[in-house]
Amino acid sequence: MRQIFSDFSPSLEQLFAGAAAQTPADLFQFTSGIFEHKIMQEIRKLHFVQRDDEHALLTETIVELSSMLGTFRPRWGKIKKVHIADQLAGLVKATKWKLEMRGYRYSVETTTRFAGQGILLLPALGELLEQIKNENTKLVNHLLVKQVLQWPVDYPEITERALRSVITHIRRPERSPQTIFSWNDRYQLSLQRRLMEPHLFEQTEIFGCLVKSYVKERTIRKINGKLRKFVESQLSHDEKDQQAKDIIQNAFLYFLEKRQDYIDKVFYVDKKLHSYIFEIIKNRKEIRKVRKEEAQKEIDYPFDACVDSPIMSEEQQVVIKKLLECIETLDEECKELIRKRYFGDYAAPLSYNDVAQRMNKNSKTIEKRGRKCEEELRDCVMTKTKRLGLRPY
Repeated sequence: MRQIFSDFSPSLEQLFAGAAAQTPADLFQFTSGIFEHKIMQEIRKLHFVQRDDEHALLTETIVELSSMLGTFRPRWGKIKKVHIADQLAGLVKATKWKLEMRGYRYSVETTTRFAGQGILLLPALGELLEQIKNENTKLVNHLLVKQVLQWPVDYPEITERALRSVITHIRRPERSPQTIFSWNDRYQLSLQRRLMEPHLFEQTEIFGCLVKSYVKERTIRKINGKLRKFVESQLSHDEKDQQAKDIIQNAFLYFLEKRQDYIDKVFYVDKKLHSYIFEIIKNRKEIRKVRKEEAQKEIDYPFDACVDSPIMSEEQQVVIKKLLECIETLDEECKELIRKRYFGDYAAPLSYNDVAQRMNKNSKTIEKRGRKCEEELRDCVMTKTKRLGLRPY
């Protein structure tokens, strides 16, 4: 019997013939005139005490419905009125849930103005996130939300659209008319989890930093500390602070210059912004280049000045050259320890404690490792000089 009624039910194309090329406000009026009575019937089942609450839910539900129908405009000929009527109960419940969020109240003028852009942007989203996170700490700690967003044509609204997509049902025109909107407890929990995503703001700022300079600067400041800590831990020379700033700045510039590689068709927001920058820093290998340059400077300084010195005997020069060769056979950590301890611009070798401070590492660990490296270096020099009939100094 229901199928027979569906066959004779008018399509949206027939219902909204006069609204096909009208504004979102006109579509709102058409939707209200056709579905308001049925929506109010569903609202009355919820037994509101205050009439104002009923009216607010009615207005917001019509806004949601008109926005959804506007999204499906190309398929109006295939969607029947009965299909919409079957979905209204779920739509009313979903809208009621969203209306209960703190700060989600708008005037009729505001809701109508946003009707053609999907679900409304929630100004109090930050407050809501904190509230839900505090109430569901354990759940938040186990979340991994992957949100796929289409890169919009209208760049100035990029951050708003990113936020809006997180709190709305993602409407896909390819769905069948019978499933244009669905709402149940499982979907509500899924939406709550998206809202609780702790990295939400940083994810949306990925978009904002690409087009708005002030957002870019704010975002860079926000994550700069995390990046600086990582980069500086990989450097040990005296100018590492400035070098770290340069490396991070270059990585951001590269990210902004190559953004089309990230947002070609679909941008996957499945990680924090600083994770992208981490990858760029590692892939560009700037840290390795800086370490190599600084290591070369530290080697060149003492030996360029003394290996070919006229005040040294030929035998001493040979021994020092063999020492250099042995240093190159050590692993990177040992090389750095030896250079820091013996080849700096100071009168006497540094203590292991001083070396540890320069390398930002534990002094006992450095001392234990340093003694092992020196023993390995000593054995190498002894072996090489004995072959030449020389004695090490």
